[in-house]
Amino acid sequence: MGSAKQSRSTPFELAHPVYLDTPMLVSFLAALEDGVSYHSEIAEKQAQSKKSTGEASGTVKLPSLASLLGLNLSVNGKYSRESGGDQSTESKFIREHTSASLFNRLRSRLHADDLVREIPEGGSIVDVVSGDIVEVAGQFEATPLRLLIDFMKNVYPFAEEDAKKALAALPEVKRNQRRSGSQQGRADELHQVDAAREEILKRIEEQEGIMRTIEILERDLLSSPMVDLIFRQSGFSGLVTANREYFTSEVAAALVGGRFSMIGKVTAVDVRENASNSVVRRGGMGAFANSIVVPMLKQMREDMPIHGVEIELPEAHIGGHYIQVIPLAIFV
Repeated sequence: MGSAKQSRSTPFELAHPVYLDTPMLVSFLAALEDGVSYHSEIAEKQAQSKKSTGEASGTVKLPSLASLLGLNLSVNGKYSRESGGDQSTESKFIREHTSASLFNRLRSRLHADDLVREIPEGGSIVDVVSGDIVEVAGQFEATPLRLLIDFMKNVYPFAEEDAKKALAALPEVKRNQRRSGSQQGRADELHQVDAAREEILKRIEEQEGIMRTIEILERDLLSSPMVDLIFRQSGFSGLVTANREYFTSEVAAALVGGRFSMIGKVTAVDVRENASNSVVRRGGMGAFANSIVVPMLKQMREDMPIHGVEIELPEAHIGGHYIQVIPLAIFV
C-alpha cells in the first residue's frame, strides 16, 4: 500500500461501530477468510469408566467352561470375571458472532495483513489513490442543505405556535358597538388591530410557504439511496458517501459533536491547492447548487444572527485537499 502505511505495535483495541455497512463487512471478511460463519460450535465430552470384578473358587479342570463364560483363571485356582462399561456426556455450546464482533475481527485482520492505510491527524493524502482502504479520524457533519432542512423542521412548530398566540392576543373591537369617545379614535383602533392581524396572517402564510419548500427539498434528498457527510481533519477534508439503509437517525444523532474514526474505500482524491468540490449534489437541487443553494445559504447566514438564532451552516463547497470515501464503518 505504499510508504504511508503504519503498522501497530500496541495490542489492538476493541472498537464500537456507530455506522456499519454489513454487506461490505461480510464481503471483505469472506474474501480474506474464505467464507464467514456467524457462529461456531464447541463440544465438550466427559467420559466415565466403570469396572466390576467378581471372584469364585474352582479347579483347573474347568478351563473350557471358564473360557466360555469369559472368566480369567487365576494361578491359585480362583477365577474372576471383569465387566466394564463406558458412560459419556457430550455438551455443545454455540458461540454467536455479532456484526460488531465481526467488524473487530476484520479490522484486526486488515491491519495484520497490512491492507489498510492509516492517515494520522494532519497527515497527507498526496499518495492516496482511488481504491485504497483508509482509516482516518476526525469530525463528521451533515451537509448544509441537510442542516437547513432539520433546523427549519425543528423551529417551525415553535414559530407556528408563536404566531397563533399573537393572533389570539389581539384585542376584540366590536365594529358596530356604540361607545363614548370620538369616532376617529375608534377608527384608529380598528385600523391598528386589522393591520396587526394582517401582518400575523401574512407571517403564517410565509412560514407555510417556506415549509412546503423545505418538504420538497427533503423529498428530493431522500430520493437518493446514499447520504453525504462532510469529514474534517486538520490535514484535509472529505465527503463520505454512506448507505441510507444503515445511516439511521440514531447514527446521525450519535455523530453530533464527537470525534470518530472511519474505515472505508477511497473513490476520489483531489490534492490541488485550489480544489473546490461541491457537497450539494444529491437530487435535483444538485444541479442548482451555485444558482439557488449557495445564495440561499448566504442569506440564511446573514438573517439568523439578526433574529438571535445561532446555527453554523457550512459552505456548499469544500476547498483544499479533498478525499471521497465509501465507509465500511464509522466507529469509536
